[in-house]
Amino acid sequence: MKRDDSGGWFSSGDEEPRQGVWVVKENQYTILKKKVSRVYAMPPKERKKRIYSTAPSKFITIDQYSGLGFRLVRLGFKDFYQCSPGGMYEKFGRDYFLCMGAASMLVPVVVNPVEEWRGAQVIEHDNL
Repeated sequence: MKRDDSGGWFSSGDEEPRQGVWVVKENQYTILKKKVSRVYAMPPKERKKRIYSTAPSKFITIDQYSGLGFRLVRLGFKDFYQCSPGGMYEKFGRDYFLCMGAASMLVPVVVNPVEEWRGAQVIEHDNL
């Protein structure tokens, strides 16, 4: 698999975030240029606070290679996940993929017997 070495993860030339470092992003747009694998969430310590800043309930991702947008809305989940080999990898060519969804990865939801939990996600794509 060959990697695209033109620029960073974002079109603005930001540095690639280091693994395990929490970053607050003001921009709701992510432009995919390279392989991406991330979780959009709030730090576990923040979840214990009475008032906290959480991952947005919806966001839009635009693929730099194809120009297509993906919109994801979550209900009941605390996190988003996103992974992709990126559109610039020669192995996949035009058949590359983007995987995204709602999750509770960092702090799993535990549903005990007789308890009820509801969650949903909506994914919209420019081609639909």
